[in-house]
Amino acid sequence: MNEIGNNSVLENVNIEVKASLRALVAIGIFICMLSNNFIGTAFGTALPKMLESLAVTQMNFIGLLFTLSILVTAVFTPMAANISKRIGRKKLFLIGSIINVISIILMYFSSTLFTMIASRGLQGFGSAFIFATGLSLIGDVFPASQRAKWLSGYGVITSVGSLGGPLIAGLLVDYYNWRSIFLIAILVGLIGTFMVSYSLPKDIVTNEDVKSKFDYLGSLTFGLSLAFILGVCITGGTFFQWMSVTTFLLIGVGLILLLAFIKIEKNSTSPILPLEMFKYNVFTICVICVCLNTIATMAVTTYLPYFIQAVMLKSATVSGSMVATLSLLSMILGPIIGQIVARTGKFKFMTILATVFVAVPSLVISTFSPTTTLLYAWVVIASIGINSGITQFIYTAAVQNGVPNNKISLATGGTQLGVVIGAMLGIAFTGIIMTSMPDLSISLPFMFRFSAIVAIIGGILLLFLKESHQEVLSK
Repeated sequence: MNEIGNNSVLENVNIEVKASLRALVAIGIFICMLSNNFIGTAFGTALPKMLESLAVTQMNFIGLLFTLSILVTAVFTPMAANISKRIGRKKLFLIGSIINVISIILMYFSSTLFTMIASRGLQGFGSAFIFATGLSLIGDVFPASQRAKWLSGYGVITSVGSLGGPLIAGLLVDYYNWRSIFLIAILVGLIGTFMVSYSLPKDIVTNEDVKSKFDYLGSLTFGLSLAFILGVCITGGTFFQWMSVTTFLLIGVGLILLLAFIKIEKNSTSPILPLEMFKYNVFTICVICVCLNTIATMAVTTYLPYFIQAVMLKSATVSGSMVATLSLLSMILGPIIGQIVARTGKFKFMTILATVFVAVPSLVISTFSPTTTLLYAWVVIASIGINSGITQFIYTAAVQNGVPNNKISLATGGTQLGVVIGAMLGIAFTGIIMTSMPDLSISLPFMFRFSAIVAIIGGILLLFLKESHQEVLSK
């Protein structure tokens, strides 16, 4: 007997799907995710033409195009498991996918910056439902021995979006029209929605689930606490100084609401994030470490192109090629590592290996200068792709195989929340570093050293990860 009871339960599946349709379910889910991810990666490339077309003169709000969607996703991701319990995961996933498509249609027809920002905010709702329930559905459809293999497809989709988004957007913006990038995302989203709707059987929702009380107060306090704390990450340094009364006031209110949320969850009969989830070693450590890993990689990848051009004095073409190589390596290695984990069950080793391939390259990159040889720099930067190839699925696979089947959705939502919070904190920390150290030759190398330290802390925590179900994964 182990921390969740009988190991054999992990070989069961929550949703019975014909073997011939399982792959179609996974591919449909990944296509919906690609539609959502494509917009995020294509936005940066299309931004100059977009701002020119929309006649934007007020630049303070541009950052919201990228961060508002992340904030909304962070607030609603934990609620996805609770909502899906009442209406079914398939239904909530399809609702999220439809919201995603509608938001992209609104972006296509947007005539002002603020309608574009509002559309991105709406997309955040779709993102929360798609990514939380989508990865949970894969855990439902596939037995434990196959989850790592199929979840690695999530990493491939992310890499395809990272590679294809800027490339396709660049071609469309230069040779056609910037609005056409939305048409592609709409078409892809509709195809994925149809595939999931066709291949996945109807949800089975019990009367007990439907009648269970929804944790409105917990949802409100948790959502507001994230809105206040992560809102500082979005607006800090732009609308007010980082080290100001406003900053500390917003964070203070957020922390008070967070403490209230914890107290409410202890007494709730149907909590949105049961505190008992943290009794599972694999869940607690994976959520913390995926957050730390995201902070570290955000600090590296966000300013890496800038560093290559401003400090190493290389061209934009060279910069783009180096970053593309990173994404390409991640896309290639993701499925390979997924197969290895599925066969061996050694997810602990892989998570530690991932931290090595962000900590070491970050330290080395911080020493780069204009005299650094191009090939050497290329190899070091590309090696970060090993981290991406592993972490885009390994934490989700680990928690899904470390909790009971009826808690897969909660566990998946927890890891997705860790990613989103890590992304927001990564943006905040990099913003603080850049504003407090105006000299790029000092701030950018410091940022990479900061990234390495965060990754090392995560690696130390992973040493305490209990790999209690590796024998199940290897069957």
